[in-house]
Amino acid sequence: MQRYTIFASLLKKFRQRSEYTKTTLAREIRVTPSYMIGVENGQKQPPTFEKCRLLADLLKLNAKEKWEFYLAALQERMSRKSENEFIKALNESKTNILPPHFRLGKGHYRQVPVISWEEAYKIDAKANHPLAFIKTPVEFVHTELEAENIFALKILNDEMEPQFLEGDIITIELNISVKNNDFVVVKDKKLNKAILRQYKTFGNQIVLHPLNQKYEDLMERDPKGHKVIGKVRQKAQKKFE
Repeated sequence: MQRYTIFASLLKKFRQRSEYTKTTLAREIRVTPSYMIGVENGQKQPPTFEKCRLLADLLKLNAKEKWEFYLAALQERMSRKSENEFIKALNESKTNILPPHFRLGKGHYRQVPVISWEEAYKIDAKANHPLAFIKTPVEFVHTELEAENIFALKILNDEMEPQFLEGDIITIELNISVKNNDFVVVKDKKLNKAILRQYKTFGNQIVLHPLNQKYEDLMERDPKGHKVIGKVRQKAQKKFE
């Protein structure tokens, strides 16, 4: 009976394009051939992070493929203890290919996904792993930010010029307090999309302000009317506190 189908299918796909058989791959990462066969058939739980990292190196996975591979391994390791051990080992490895809800040590760079604005609108910031639904990002950017839940977006319009130009990449942090004049990504429930605005407060009045004067402010007395997804922390190498 197959229980771990996502990781198994990825492992099989990546191995078959390589020079390795199941037996030779098992030898390289120091597991038994029967265990490797069980993993690839979806009958055995994915291995530890250290062995997943060895597999990724041996199979010459690129950044996008490592993202898929590590995330599948994490999601299919069944117990909380097993999951925590995997995350701890992943963090300690200081690898620069990390799902965005994993913490990285201070002073080390990592890559985070550039997602679409449609995907940003779907984010549930209160979920345990709010970005886990992002399966295969096509683009990554480097950041040294220490936040656990971060992602990046590409500016697609002129609504926030001159501060944010079309084509700029911004890094967003979830679950962070927002103060007056912060730049935020919010859910516009009337338009059913995510938008970038400057967050302003005047008493009980919340104003979502586009920097480009061609566009109108969004006025909101009910904070739930435009739900804040996250706060802009970085544009290219410029940080926003």
